[in-house]
Amino acid sequence: MKTLMTALAPVVAAVVVALIPAPEGLALHTWLYVAIFVGVIVGLMLEPIPGAAIGLIAVTLVSRNRVIVRPRRVPLGAAAAVACLCLFALSPALAFARQVFDSPDAAMAAFGQAVRNDDEAAMRRMLGASFRDIIPPAGDDVRNRFNSAWAQSHRLQQTDKHAFIAVGDDGWTLPVPLVKAAGGWQFDTRAGVEEMRVRRIGRNELAVIQTMQAICDAQTEYAQTMHDGEKRLVYANRLSSSPGKQDGLYWPTASNEPPSPLGPAFRDAGTRNASKDGYHGYHYKLLTAQGPHGDGGKLNYVVDGKLFGGFAVMAWPVRYGETGVMSFIVSHKGQVYERDLGANSAAKAAATKSFDPAPGWRRVSP
Repeated sequence: MKTLMTALAPVVAAVVVALIPAPEGLALHTWLYVAIFVGVIVGLMLEPIPGAAIGLIAVTLVSRNRVIVRPRRVPLGAAAAVACLCLFALSPALAFARQVFDSPDAAMAAFGQAVRNDDEAAMRRMLGASFRDIIPPAGDDVRNRFNSAWAQSHRLQQTDKHAFIAVGDDGWTLPVPLVKAAGGWQFDTRAGVEEMRVRRIGRNELAVIQTMQAICDAQTEYAQTMHDGEKRLVYANRLSSSPGKQDGLYWPTASNEPPSPLGPAFRDAGTRNASKDGYHGYHYKLLTAQGPHGDGGKLNYVVDGKLFGGFAVMAWPVRYGETGVMSFIVSHKGQVYERDLGANSAAKAAATKSFDPAPGWRRVSP
């Protein structure tokens, strides 16, 4: 039934447009091409490959057989409005355009079976052509953990119009909800992608807070020992040390040597920080001064070219709204602050030279 609806929708859309009298000044055959175009677009939105093919073939046959009404001139605006209304009427189907299930339980069972069996055709029917945005390939660590959690338990959390698949024993739910539609239950992939974005941002921001606290601890440890022949205790002025030096918080060590304050995860901190992915979706930099809103007021941490009077760190999202929203700052006092710097977070972070938790910055609870 669902396949039939997918096949007919492009044809219906095109025929409806074709039956609308051509706007004044527009040739009849041109208007038929407009109908073909509408049919193809509807097919693409429903199922990118088969839908478009069905729409193109079927509507081309319609145009060749001249399934039209007696020409009558109508204003172009009215014709456009009617065409838009036709597409709007199809919008509920276009919003989901996925396999319909009789019940949430049936959908849950089909989803679990498709993932376990790596049935790509079934995944595509349920979630659409972009199913890989939601389900990673077989062998992926996330996929393996999902299968293990599914084997532990899987159940539904259901309301009148929505249902969520809970997997495992830790309360985790599949980000793609089931939504009650006219013909049954469907996976709302669009809402699932948005939920995944929100969850990713939340995970990244929590990881960044923990990372900044780890950097603070590492700086405190670093300053308890003198490095590179330095005659005084100072803070590191880099996350990862220069080759052959200990001027950063990480440096390679032999098995019989004490580890560096930061572990191997920060070995490529400089390179990763400059990459498009950053670290936990964020870029980081050290701040060498503090502004008037820091404890003790305005202060330069650098003394004779070394970080001596304190230190601070700033982190901002690599891609605002995708890898993170909040930007973060922390000083040697250990209190992390957050603030939404908006779409221009990167530019504002580049212009930030000092730790200054002015109004607008909010304390992050430990």
